[in-house]
Amino acid sequence: MYMTGNMLNTVTGNVAWRLYDTYGFPVDLTTLMVEERNMNIDMDGYEEAKKMAQVCPVSWHCAVKWYLIIIVNFINL
Repeated sequence: MYMTGNMLNTVTGNVAWRLYDTYGFPVDLTTLMVEERNMNIDMDGYEEAKKMAQVCPVSWHCAVKWYLIIIVNFINL
């Protein structure tokens, strides 16, 4: 679901980031709604997901790019 296994009352940071990144739903509003249900948001995970989105805006493009770089470097050895 949307919660990690060991923290049953915690919404993962990745979910909170996707709500913002995909739908523009602000994390402060997400936090208020989550707190109303006596839950938390993994803000460290949120910041990590945000950082990864800035480094690699379209994840499959980034994965293909790095895969090609690895192959080219291997061939050049």
